[in-house]
Amino acid sequence: MAARVLLAAVPLLLALVAWAEGDPIVVELKDGTRVVGRVIEDECTDDILVVRQVRGDAKAVIPWDRVKEQQAHELRVKHGFDVKEAAQGALTMMGHEIRNNAGVSFRGLLMNEKSARADGVYVLKTSEGERRIPAGDVKSGPDPIELSQLDVYTAKELYERKLAEVEGNRAGGPLTAEDHYQLAEFAVLIDALEEAKLHYEKAIELNDPKYTREKLERRLTQVERLIRQSGARAALKEIQRALFDRRFEKAATLLAAFKEKYGADPALANKAADFEEKSKEERDEYYVGIVPGRLRDAVRDVLEKKVKETPGGKEITLSAAREYAAGEPTAENTASRHAVDRVAGELGIPAEDVLRFWEARKQVNVYKGFYRDGTFLVLDNIEDALAKAPKPPKPAQGQQAIKLPPPSKPMTPDEWWKYKLASKKYGDLRDWLYAWWAQEAKMVVLIGPKDEQCPTCYGKGYTQTMVNTAQGAVPFFNRCQTCYMAKFMRVVRFK
Repeated sequence: MAARVLLAAVPLLLALVAWAEGDPIVVELKDGTRVVGRVIEDECTDDILVVRQVRGDAKAVIPWDRVKEQQAHELRVKHGFDVKEAAQGALTMMGHEIRNNAGVSFRGLLMNEKSARADGVYVLKTSEGERRIPAGDVKSGPDPIELSQLDVYTAKELYERKLAEVEGNRAGGPLTAEDHYQLAEFAVLIDALEEAKLHYEKAIELNDPKYTREKLERRLTQVERLIRQSGARAALKEIQRALFDRRFEKAATLLAAFKEKYGADPALANKAADFEEKSKEERDEYYVGIVPGRLRDAVRDVLEKKVKETPGGKEITLSAAREYAAGEPTAENTASRHAVDRVAGELGIPAEDVLRFWEARKQVNVYKGFYRDGTFLVLDNIEDALAKAPKPPKPAQGQQAIKLPPPSKPMTPDEWWKYKLASKKYGDLRDWLYAWWAQEAKMVVLIGPKDEQCPTCYGKGYTQTMVNTAQGAVPFFNRCQTCYMAKFMRVVRFK
């Protein structure tokens, strides 16, 4: 019974409030509580809603996040704490919809409605520009449809039309405070915020009692906040585009500028921090994915460039090339250092980051470095292998010894190196040095060498040919000139 009496009294209370102060509302909170009273707009902020309650004339200070979401949204829009939404009811117009053969729908204002078929093209005006649809590609339409004016015209076009209308009503005379106020409200409606700010300022200057300075300055403050929020959104979109395009250094520059300009706003500062964390994660993931491959390719390139150089007219020696390939990136004038610097320059990032991303590489695939016919340069027992060269066959009893040419003399490491340089076999030298780099430069995880059978002697260490002699054709055994008796090719495997 008491509850019914209380509910019956609510309309009376609202009427009393309306008589005394006007605009009563019932604020519904998420926990089911209701607060009856009038919004004190001057005391509301972006964080709190202030209501003068019916009972006791007390003020209720309510955080916005405690109000039911739909009502909070409506109140924040009404009192200027959220970006003004385009009121579709006030900005609607009749337009057209055309659907093409692919099923895509286009909406706008048909500019050549009467002559479109004869023209062979339908011309739609939209806020994004003029769209031309060939008549042969039209599946259905044009059909009349209700649209927002903002779908057809840009905010600038709508504002200029409204301004011309208001100025026309004044017949060239000065605009009043009411004119400026109405233009400002319209500009907010279409999100032309800079124009809205200008008209609120003009209205304040005219000092019309109908539009108090307090009310106009409150509106001006709200618009300035909206302009700041709009600028922040545009800046965040630009940062997003930079991240999408993998322009991480530009994104970092934009983020720094964003924090300097909007860092005082806690909400925007939090957004900047989120973007910064996201930028770092995406940057690291991207570079960890591409740096290892770039660096391996750069090592091969700088090694080939090195063997092609002839400083002072002298070709690089084997010992100097070995030292260059084996050096770590912390040392000057090494293949690793030059490769890191090259990748840093190509990607526009510091050399320290290149090394960091290299260390963080995903060690899944196995890569190889090939010594090929230079395998004997890295073997400790090659001299023993050379000493075991096959001997010519002994003659049968009573036969003279068969005179065969001695096995060809194997090249020394330095001779092999000079032969490759003279023959301009730079690719062979590059591959040899790349294997040496993998083995000695301490930049990779070695899995261990793998010995592959020599393709020339098939793992025998020598080759056999038949030589014609006075006693007929006899076999001649020669040292394999590919593996130099090593019997295999050494491959360096690494991650």
